[in-house]
Amino acid sequence: MAEVPTSLLDELTDEVNALSADAQAKVKPALESLLKSWEREGSGDIAALRERAYETIETALGYYADTCAAARAAEYYDAVRASQSFPGKYQAVAESMRDPDATLGAVRYFIGKVVDGTPEAFVSMCLARVDEEIRRAANRCVAHNVSKDPAKPWYARVPRGETCGFCLMLASFGFYAKTEGAADHAHDGCDCRIVPGFPGQTKVRGYDPDGMYERYNECLAALGGRNGISSDWYAMPREDREAFIKRHGGSNSKALEAYTNSRISSEIGTRDPRWFKTGKEPKVGFISKEVEKRATKAEIGTAKRLAHHGVASTFIQDYRWVQEDGRKRKVGLPDLENGIEIKTIGTSGNAWGAMKNYLDSTAGKEGVKCMVVDNSVSDRISDEALIDAANELAAKYPKVAHVRLLLKDGRYIAIK
Repeated sequence: MAEVPTSLLDELTDEVNALSADAQAKVKPALESLLKSWEREGSGDIAALRERAYETIETALGYYADTCAAARAAEYYDAVRASQSFPGKYQAVAESMRDPDATLGAVRYFIGKVVDGTPEAFVSMCLARVDEEIRRAANRCVAHNVSKDPAKPWYARVPRGETCGFCLMLASFGFYAKTEGAADHAHDGCDCRIVPGFPGQTKVRGYDPDGMYERYNECLAALGGRNGISSDWYAMPREDREAFIKRHGGSNSKALEAYTNSRISSEIGTRDPRWFKTGKEPKVGFISKEVEKRATKAEIGTAKRLAHHGVASTFIQDYRWVQEDGRKRKVGLPDLENGIEIKTIGTSGNAWGAMKNYLDSTAGKEGVKCMVVDNSVSDRISDEALIDAANELAAKYPKVAHVRLLLKDGRYIAIK
């Protein structure tokens, strides 16, 4: 099995980061100067400002993305190819595959921030776009060469640095992709590398696509599998679903695929990235010794069970004091740093009553992103009864955005 040196990935990442930083350092003052001139001239011709801003960005991207990033990505492709002794001869071409019209469309959208009176937001969004396009240019160049290489390799997205749920989802598929479009995704500061290779033959140290795919399927199962996601899709208000379909070219199948990927990647994003990459469970933590003393045995037990599913569990002080009308009042906060409120069922024998009480108390707290009800140690409430109660009640509490259950059989499932 051929192993690709990680130094090749890291060298390209360092150079792409440097290109992005240099490009942004030049574009930022140029845009700020354009805005000042526009304001001095009476803030009138927004179309002219938009065109000048686009020209500034396009000039920068023509050099940093189309020339520099693509050239460096082509060199990287050749080095990765050589490290695996691909059959036949091929020299990578330096093509960024960037679409200037897409850049123009983005600037047209961003200019609305100037109209709204927030020019600093316009500059910030433009800089983020510059960063994104330079990163995407490097990855798309590699993907483009995969499609041209007579050795007919595939490619994988190998996570590096900070990773989002969508990147991790794509990475879990391994050496599966051939199309240039599959390399498009790039988030802020995305360091993921596109690596050409062959399924079952190419290895990158620290990259375990088989293990990641197992954890992908665990996240998918938490959502009820593809059938569960499909049911949610068709249960969506019709006008919302039609708007989603319209955004995806009027194709229901493409829209459903995008919705499915969004749901799964969002679920992956709720788990610890290190767990998803390696399977290593996150440790239960406490923000202070005082918080550790106050955490109950039941809460810690639930946190450990969450960690088994890759959910990071760091306890925080679950309240804060506020002063209102000269009086001090305690405001409830979630139990965990990631916004999770823990509820562990003990002696209660009434699934409906317990669920309602938990939802009532959680709805009154600030900053809760998800309520987790743990039925693992309950002797009197069956998993089925708890699921039924949660399905009946959860929708009635819009302030509790997400509800999850830990069940006796070890499953961790989403209710909403």
